[in-house]
Amino acid sequence: MTHEKKLTPVIGRYINVEIFGEQYEVYFETNEHANPNGIPIICQHTAGNDGRQFRDLVLDEKLAEEFIVYAVDLPRHGKSDPPLNRDFWKEDYKLTRKWFVEYTVQFCKSLNIVNPIYMGGAIGGQLGVYLAIDHPNFFRSSIALSPIDISPGFYHEWWDHPQVNGTDAGYAITYGLCGSLTSERQKHLNAWYNSQLAPGVINGDLYFYSVEHDLRDNKLPVIDTNECPLYMMSGEFDYTALPDNVKAYSERIPGSRFVEMKGLGHYPMIENYHVFRNFLLPVLNEIKNKSSKVKASS
Repeated sequence: MTHEKKLTPVIGRYINVEIFGEQYEVYFETNEHANPNGIPIICQHTAGNDGRQFRDLVLDEKLAEEFIVYAVDLPRHGKSDPPLNRDFWKEDYKLTRKWFVEYTVQFCKSLNIVNPIYMGGAIGGQLGVYLAIDHPNFFRSSIALSPIDISPGFYHEWWDHPQVNGTDAGYAITYGLCGSLTSERQKHLNAWYNSQLAPGVINGDLYFYSVEHDLRDNKLPVIDTNECPLYMMSGEFDYTALPDNVKAYSERIPGSRFVEMKGLGHYPMIENYHVFRNFLLPVLNEIKNKSSKVKASS
């Protein structure tokens, strides 16, 4: 008996990316075959998670008519390996702004992606602001999900203490950061993804998020939002980036736009995609209508 194949339109690929002389095999999923001329969107997952958080975005057939989605696994996350040409097991992993910014740009260049939209959550949301600072000519726009000017207190040695089950702790924290419109299945699915991280990874991510990152008043440089439009989106139930705080942060960046996502939390892209889509589409349409020129690589 022959069974009909039910393949999804998601395609998984690996690409070799060089960052500061080191080689990385980076895994990503995409819908690029649907419309090779679409506007690219680079999607960066939250701390300790992977690109599966953006699976619904990649599967969105209507969105694929105009946009190419790249849901990327950061090295050491998901299916992306640690660096290929050094003894990674002999070091403590610490994600830094300099490396994170360079990695994102080099990933795009490795795939010859020109003038992309960037969208990231949490650590990826913080990164979205830095990309607008460091590479405004490279990105068509930056969408920062759950960004906040400073986020102290999350980087702790206890994550990797032998008497602490970091997997269970991460699962519980991830579950509790979801909003009221998130089903039990999606809460647990996102937490399950998060629980698959390797030892030291979530704390390493949180080094950037909670130790290195600081864009309070005296440290926030001028951001040219005419060159790189910046959107800052916060879920109603995200206690790490409360909407009032994110709005105040956005108001300190002239020209940026704040969007509060009612009913959602820290992980809007996976909590309830249909609700998230209603907040995201107007932003994407605005970006599309604003950006007719193609920027040079920076």
